[in-house]
This record gives sequence, C-alpha cells and structure tokens, in this order.
Amino acid sequence: MIEQQARSRSGWLMPFNGTGGVWRVAAIQEAGGWNGDTLTEDLDLSYRAQLCGWKAMLLPDVVVPGELPPQLAAYEQQQARWAVGSLQNLIAHGWDVLRSERPFSQRLMALHHLCQYVPQALMLLMLLLAPPLLLNHSLASLSLAPLGLLSLVPPLMYAVTQYRLRDDWPRSLAAFPLLVVLGTGLIWRNTAAMTQALLGVTPGFQRTPKFGDDKKRNHYIQPRQFPWVEGALMLYALLAVWLAAQREPALVPYLLLHALSFAVVAGRHLRDRLLARQQKPHESVRHMS
Repeated sequence: MIEQQARSRSGWLMPFNGTGGVWRVAAIQEAGGWNGDTLTEDLDLSYRAQLCGWKAMLLPDVVVPGELPPQLAAYEQQQARWAVGSLQNLIAHGWDVLRSERPFSQRLMALHHLCQYVPQALMLLMLLLAPPLLLNHSLASLSLAPLGLLSLVPPLMYAVTQYRLRDDWPRSLAAFPLLVVLGTGLIWRNTAAMTQALLGVTPGFQRTPKFGDDKKRNHYIQPRQFPWVEGALMLYALLAVWLAAQREPALVPYLLLHALSFAVVAGRHLRDRLLARQQKPHESVRHMS
C-alpha cells in the first residue's frame, strides 16, 4: 500500500504481481510478450514494458481480492519462487536499468526493488557469523545502537497500511509479531533458493494451492520434508544467544528472534506432517484439479 503508492506517485518502475491489474495489449506486444525464462514472468514483463516506455499506475481506490497461500509449506514455496524470480530479473534487467536514460533515482529504486530478497541472505550470514565473532570479541568495538532505529521502519509501515485499509486496524496490529517471526523463519529457504539460481539450478514452477472463499470444504494438508535445517538453525541461534548474553547483551533480542522464528517454522511443519498422516486419502488430492 505504501511502497506501491510511493512508486506510482514518484514515477518509479513498478512491479506487476500477476493479479489485480489490467494490461494494454499493445504494451504486452511491444515488450515482446510473455516470457517463461524466469519464475516470475509477470515481474519480467512489467520491467520490459516500462523500459520500453510504458508507464504503470496504481489505483488505490480500486479494490481487487487477493489471496496468499494459507498453508506454511505452500507459502514457503511461493516466497522461494518470488526470491528466485526477483534475482533472475535482476540478472536479466539490471544492466538495462542502469544504462537506461531514466533519472538516477528511478534506476536506483528499481535495482533496490529487484534486490529485495538479498537482505534475507545477509540475515542468514549474520546469524552464522555471530558465534565466531562473539568468541573473537570482534563485535565489542561496534556501535550497534543506531541500527536499532531502522527496526522501527517495518512496524511503522505496517501500522500506517493497516490504518488506511481496515477499520479495526488496532486489532490487526496484533498479527505483526507473527509476521516478523514468519519472515525471519523463511530466510533459510529463500537463501537456498537464490543460491541455486545463482548456480544455474532453477527449480520448476510449482503451483501454490489456494482455496478461495471455500476454505472449509476445499482444504487439505500439504506437508513438507522434515525440517532438519530449521531445527539445526534454531539450536545454532540459541548458542549465539548464550554467547551474546555473556559478551554482547545488546544482541540477545536480535538473535533470540532467529531462534524463536526457526522454532515456530519447524514446529508448524511438524504439526502439518502429523495432520497429513491423519487425513483421509481423498482429502490429500481435493481441490488439486
């Protein structure tokens, strides 16, 4: 709501997210049509069209229903696909954006948008480096307090968005901590997917099941593999918490968030695996056609 409106009003390049939009046929044709070279062909087409001179506009008063996958395994699958697709589009269009005649601010924000999943890889790297750096006292001389101000940006954006979208916005703010936990718990999966893309191993397009308005009747459990990695990362994060408590207490909340996030994601997957074993055979394929 905030980001897209800012892009639209500033004339920056805007992503098209597959649904909730209207295309001009001429724009699609001039951009070269749909292309399946990336896992996010809608993002690819939107950048090609805008680099050809077409302009995207956001109409905030036109409401179109949308749905995210209601199950964790499917949501992970979708986020990993978007992470790979964003990176693929950065590789495909990054140079074209840089050498375009657009103002510097437009080029900068376009590259920033295409790199939106890269911070998740940096978060994972920070977690992995935390214990050895703590043991080596390498973090003692760093002033980390100013970085805490940046952590206020996401909740403020979320609060403003909910205020503008919902009458019961104070109630919806209660979901923000869970949103933070979920986003942090997915950094491993998204980083692994982006690493595969950089190595040239592109996963095939996997459909993410959605149930529309009939969630109760059309419902099944989609289990995932046993969450070994999330469990190991949870223990590793707890080790980092223990070290930070002794050497750099200011880092404890940040590292504890990682431990909690991986625990929640792993626990949810274990729950879904248990429920999947209990469901009837025909329930596992319902709504898949």
